[in-house]
Amino acid sequence: MPLSCMPASAPFSSCPEREHMSVQSVQCPWYRHAWVWFIISFPLAAVLGGFATWYLAWQSDDGLVVTDYYKRGLEINQSLATRDTARMLGLQAEMLWKDGRLSLQMQSSRELSWPDELTLDVMNATRASADQHVRMFRNGGLYLAELGETLPAGRWNLLLSDFGQTWQLHARVVLPSEAEIRFEP
Repeated sequence: MPLSCMPASAPFSSCPEREHMSVQSVQCPWYRHAWVWFIISFPLAAVLGGFATWYLAWQSDDGLVVTDYYKRGLEINQSLATRDTARMLGLQAEMLWKDGRLSLQMQSSRELSWPDELTLDVMNATRASADQHVRMFRNGGLYLAELGETLPAGRWNLLLSDFGQTWQLHARVVLPSEAEIRFEP
């Protein structure tokens, strides 16, 4: 007799004819057997897991797939050309990032006239909705800016360029970090 089967004298028994039966002859309904529920639990867990996965996929936008892949491919080629220009000019930069304040110092192997404004794109490695576009303004020998909001911890790609997009430097950083960030072509 299954362990989960209750004798006829149990208070939840609904069959009056069971009162006269012995314990060995009692036949339990299928839903009173523990093994049935154990076997049903696996497909039920798979269905519930499928619904949970569907809900997460429906609610979250990964932002990784682009529809205009051809245009993005052309932009990548242009980005490589701007990095080659930065390499040819011998550009490098060092930036301090502390409490949302950015201070950047540019360096070059050639004599250049530095622009009054630089563009810094702060891009999250996985969430495009967290990306920020920051304009850095020249103040003496440094470029200064403040981020509008604090960035969540994680891996970030930084792209620094002049306002005309003629050259581009890049860096990767894992936040939170208060170390000096070095940009290279």
